[in-house]
Amino acid sequence: MLNATHHAVFNSFQAVFGALDEFGRLKTQIHCLLASTALLKWLRYIWQLLLKCLRLKVSGDAGMEEAWMGVRKDSDALTTQEITSQLVPSNPFRWLPSLMFWLMAIGVPYLMYQSLGGMVDESMKWTTGNDGYYEALATEDHYAEENDNISFKRGDILRVAPREYQPRKLGYILACSTGGKKVGLVPIKKIRLTRRVAESSAFTGQDAVQLFDDAHAFENNLYD
Repeated sequence: MLNATHHAVFNSFQAVFGALDEFGRLKTQIHCLLASTALLKWLRYIWQLLLKCLRLKVSGDAGMEEAWMGVRKDSDALTTQEITSQLVPSNPFRWLPSLMFWLMAIGVPYLMYQSLGGMVDESMKWTTGNDGYYEALATEDHYAEENDNISFKRGDILRVAPREYQPRKLGYILACSTGGKKVGLVPIKKIRLTRRVAESSAFTGQDAVQLFDDAHAFENNLYD
């Protein structure tokens, strides 16, 4: 889902950047066209001036002055246009799409990380005693054979997670050591619930009984 969202956002901004590049190229072509038009006028006035200087075209002082004024006017216009294009700052909204892209590229993962981090912290409160949990007594020794299990000895006190945090694995429940350092699955046959330490609206005594009933039903089905 994250990859699909990333590709969709990237393709959208790539399309926007492509359109902006095309508009930039069109603007450059228009400037070149205007500059070439002014250059053609300037060359025409130079040609007229050359004809007047060579006396190939009969005209009076007014014509000569008009030619010079035309040359100066077009030259000043071309120079002013070049200077203006250099001095005028670029469009301040030019970098807005890039800014939006980077805000989304950095902000969305950060918000997702914060949200997931908050959910993880909320789901692990029972390990520190800040949320409702059940206290269980180990009735047998157990040595973990899998990475998601924890080892304990007979007589150890364990904390059992609320029902909403329990995995769907019959015969096992999620628990941790008293200090909350080791968290993992423990076999339900080797522990015994003793008391409820904190209030929890999501995990009640009936829920604990249901956990044991599910585990025993699963075991009976296996034996049958």
